[in-house]
Amino acid sequence: YEMVRGVAAPIRDNEGKVFASLSALGVTSRLTAEWLPEVALQVVAAANGVSRLFGCSASSLKAD
Repeated sequence: YEMVRGVAAPIRDNEGKVFASLSALGVTSRLTAEWLPEVALQVVAAANGVSRLFGCSASSLKAD
C-alpha cells in the first residue's frame, strides 16, 4: 500500500467562523514533500476564495 499525504484549509462564514474545509490529498509518490508547500498555498487560496463567497471579510481570513 502507498502512503498518502495532504493539506487542508478552513472555509469560514460571514462571521469568520469555520464551518467547512477544503483539502487536497495524494499518494506520496505523486504529492511529494517538495510539492507540498505549493499545494498548501493553492488550497489556502481556494478556501479563502470560497470563504469570501460566503461573506467572510478579508480581515477574518488567516492561515490556520
